[in-house]
Amino acid sequence: DFPNVTHVLNLGIVGTAADYLHRAGRCGRIGQNIAQPGEVISVLAQQEVPLLQALGHELDFVADSMLLPADALVTEASSSDDKVRLLEDTFQLFSDEGATPGDDW
Repeated sequence: DFPNVTHVLNLGIVGTAADYLHRAGRCGRIGQNIAQPGEVISVLAQQEVPLLQALGHELDFVADSMLLPADALVTEASSSDDKVRLLEDTFQLFSDEGATPGDDW
């Protein structure tokens, strides 16, 4: 276990509702000394969105969404540097003051 986890970053859908809840729960452990509740960020392909919505229905949450610009998309064929840059940029969106889920880039 890692103490004081503030963000969980999912790359795709992690599996069952129990899997998702286990991973997302890392940022909401009892006794954590953090000022704000944690954030769960899921980077998804368009075809995975209905899977996250189904998890939300099962686990009673509604996921906010943020569309990334077309030039931010990466594929399996993209370089490792491009993949890392996308993750860094995505995480930065949630770290910037004033950036909220649902905002467009």
